[in-house]
Amino acid sequence: MVEAVLYWLFLLSACGATIVLGQRNEAIFAAALVLASAATISFTTLLGWTNSQPYVLMVDAVLLLCTLILAFRSASYWPIWFAALQLIGVSSGLAAVLFPTRVPAIYIILAGFWSIPALTIMTIGIVRDHWSRKRGTYMVDTA
Repeated sequence: MVEAVLYWLFLLSACGATIVLGQRNEAIFAAALVLASAATISFTTLLGWTNSQPYVLMVDAVLLLCTLILAFRSASYWPIWFAALQLIGVSSGLAAVLFPTRVPAIYIILAGFWSIPALTIMTIGIVRDHWSRKRGTYMVDTA
């Protein structure tokens, strides 16, 4: 329970910073992150871990698509890193759906583990981009 509260505090803090300091596409992405987390919790609460996995996989796949769209539209590098970590989570979820008789705890750990580094990368990237825009050095070619 403590882990869930800490995750939500970190998620809301990271997304709040993204909405305040980021640009429009980044703010939309932050809202998608919160919605995806809420949908995942809703599915697992209503259906249980085993029965919810196909739905959680769909949520993660849609979030991966949103991440890739952001990465293609952004001049920043952090969405690429976020997409890579999200792909690991989607792969873990796919493994949980394809091999439900295997040890599900491994998939739970792998799917959830990468969310904290991904949020950290997003927050650091947003703050650095914000500072660069304020200094007028955002994506300036120095070569």
